[in-house]
Amino acid sequence: MKKYFVLLVALMMLLFPIGIACAQEQSDMEKVLEKVKELEDQVGTLKQEADARRKLTITKEEEEQKEEEILSAVDREEYTLSKEKTLGVQYTIEYSYSTADTLQVEASDLIGAHQYNHSMEHTISLYYGLLNNLTLRNSIPFIYRYYDRGGPESKDVTDIGDMTFGVSLRPFKKSAYIPNMTVSGSVTLPTGRSPYKIDPAVELSTGSGLYSVSTGISLSKTIDPIVAFGSMSYSHSLKRTGLHQHIEGLVLTGVDPGDSIGFSLGMAYAMSYRVSINLGFSYSYGFSSTYHYDSLTRETPIGTSSSFSIGTGWKLSPARAISVALNIGLTGSDNFSLSLGIPFDFNL
Repeated sequence: MKKYFVLLVALMMLLFPIGIACAQEQSDMEKVLEKVKELEDQVGTLKQEADARRKLTITKEEEEQKEEEILSAVDREEYTLSKEKTLGVQYTIEYSYSTADTLQVEASDLIGAHQYNHSMEHTISLYYGLLNNLTLRNSIPFIYRYYDRGGPESKDVTDIGDMTFGVSLRPFKKSAYIPNMTVSGSVTLPTGRSPYKIDPAVELSTGSGLYSVSTGISLSKTIDPIVAFGSMSYSHSLKRTGLHQHIEGLVLTGVDPGDSIGFSLGMAYAMSYRVSINLGFSYSYGFSSTYHYDSLTRETPIGTSSSFSIGTGWKLSPARAISVALNIGLTGSDNFSLSLGIPFDFNL
């Protein structure tokens, strides 16, 4: 009996370390399983964060659409195109004001006069996307002008302005290094009241009275977080002959208008999903014009003008937005203009 007891004690002493080792091994396995569970939770969290980032990251198409919306508030004609088989209609109302001090002769005395020129222009613009990179456009302005020289000589006029037909082409797609480029051309018809067919002493004009052609190129590029833009343009007006306008004892028989060149640049920033703001500067240089009278010829000096603009775009809904712009003249007399644009798009 004693012999069996000794064997039992020896066996228990032999199995005890094995039991301890097994218990330790089970404890280690539980720890490993806990670590695996923690890793699985972390991987799940990272996956959720990645999915959230993916949803917040806009696609290339969405980025291009965002840029188009921002630039549409700057100038729809210069920087944006309509999609294929889409008809765009934009109504724009613009108020402009200018003033100047002049000297006029009254009863052999020089008297200072303060001139005010008010203008309200309503424009209907049509845009048709012939292709995704080719847009046809047409603008029809309706103009009201009021001119006041600070006395009984005020005058006003309401009539149609000069109509414009144009085309805009985007020759190639932009890339990481190449900006969006739009090439445009337009023809302006003298449909408004011509300044060469009125009595300037008592009447006002609503058009230039000239046929003209213009061409330009505009560039835009998203440089996160802003959109930079700029353009260059050239305009040529055709010579006008066969006139017979009496001006201060002379008869105007023809006009040889000078060409003009200009450029603009600026930047725009999306403050939120619905609101964007843009700042710009524009400059134009006009060459001399020649006026032919029955007995003499006069040439005007060259002219320059520049302005600063600040504008904003408001997205009222996914399909509707408005744009507001203020232009302040930097050269010549005090002047400014305030405009409001409302676009509409229809899929045909």
